[in-house]
Amino acid sequence: MKGNHEVMEILEAFGLTETYETAGWLAGADPKTVKHWVERPIENRLDPEFRPKMIDPHCAASGCGSRPGAT
Repeated sequence: MKGNHEVMEILEAFGLTETYETAGWLAGADPKTVKHWVERPIENRLDPEFRPKMIDPHCAASGCGSRPGAT
């Protein structure tokens, strides 16, 4: 699976070129991979674990909002 940085490079290259082949060449990816990421729904493109999250300083110290059983 491609990391978020690689996916963003692919999408950026496609935004500039609007062709799978040229975007793949620019991003160092196969044109089929470019097509896969371009056609994927926006909400499923990036791994949610790597999205920035707001953290309340009080909750960070006390642990409120943490999931039970999470390590």
